[in-house]
Amino acid sequence: MYGRVSLLAIGLTCLLAISIFMAGPARALPQFKDERGFDKKLTPAEIEYQSAQQYMKSESYYEAIDHLKKAVKLEPEFFEAWSLLGKAQARIKNFSESVKSYKKANEIKPGNTNVIGSLGDNYLKLNNLDKAQEYFKMLTARDSLDYFGNIRLGFISKQKEEWDEAVDYFRRALKVKPEDVVVMGTLAGIYGEMDEPEKQIEFLKRAVDTEPENYTMMKKLASAYFSNKQYKEAVPIYEKLVEVYPDLAAFHKRLGFALSQSKGDMDRAAEELEQANIISGGDSQTHALLALIYNENKKWDDAIAAARGGLALNDGNDAFLLYQLGVAVSKKGRYEEAINHFQKAVNIGTEPWKSSSVKQIDRQKKLIEIREAKKEQQMYE
Repeated sequence: MYGRVSLLAIGLTCLLAISIFMAGPARALPQFKDERGFDKKLTPAEIEYQSAQQYMKSESYYEAIDHLKKAVKLEPEFFEAWSLLGKAQARIKNFSESVKSYKKANEIKPGNTNVIGSLGDNYLKLNNLDKAQEYFKMLTARDSLDYFGNIRLGFISKQKEEWDEAVDYFRRALKVKPEDVVVMGTLAGIYGEMDEPEKQIEFLKRAVDTEPENYTMMKKLASAYFSNKQYKEAVPIYEKLVEVYPDLAAFHKRLGFALSQSKGDMDRAAEELEQANIISGGDSQTHALLALIYNENKKWDDAIAAARGGLALNDGNDAFLLYQLGVAVSKKGRYEEAINHFQKAVNIGTEPWKSSSVKQIDRQKKLIEIREAKKEQQMYE
């Protein structure tokens, strides 16, 4: 008897498990609530809608669309189904159909901010900036500090190169989220386009102060200082960047140049430029900068080696290199050789080295005259 009961219990348990498995998805679906908060019986359209929700969660968008189309066919005024249909269609990049679905949702419940924002986004994806702008302005008309609306309107104005409008929108967004480093960087970029370096630097500094380890913003700030010839301000930033990115030649090169131009540690400047050459294999511009620094520090032999090394690469900057080579050999008293280098720089025709070389040729000729006069004087003494 005991055995029969056990077998019967096991059998019932198996049947129950099978029935739960077969009815699993339906049982797992949450029930809609009525106005009093009690579970209510689902309509056929609501069943289709809830099935679509499950497919959306598993990113099965085509299946979700099939169920949502059935739902809105059964209940044409089903706002949630139209909204979710628009979302699913956007996920498969069918933006034109998504617009139609969201518009239907907007007709049923006008003014829903999520629907309006989604319509704007879909028009952006369709590259219809004017229509997108129309919908995002609906958001800012309600609330001038609507973050989402201002961000999108700022992007559209930026695309249209309407810089003043873009600045206004992004500044409003920044009022809502004052710690938003991406918006700060975007504003800095716009001010760069507007040729307002002071404001560009202002927002980049703000971004770096907000996120001190944001190296993307740090690079942009260093570059802005460098482009604006604020080399002294650029130096500490490039020093930080070479610590973080020791194998990037460009940062060593810029640090070396910034040090040289800000009258900083010239030996350190040369070391950084040499390091840039070691990492990158060398380029003519870095060799030319090295030659310039060595000449300014009266290291004539080093200047000659750097200039010759750059010329051997044969990748440009020859006038710059030849001028520095001419200066170095002149300082060693080799005036005829210097004239030869300066003349080659003149022949290339690159300014300012051409004009400077013309003056140097006249100077070398005078130095030769002085040298010969001294020789003649010594013969008579």
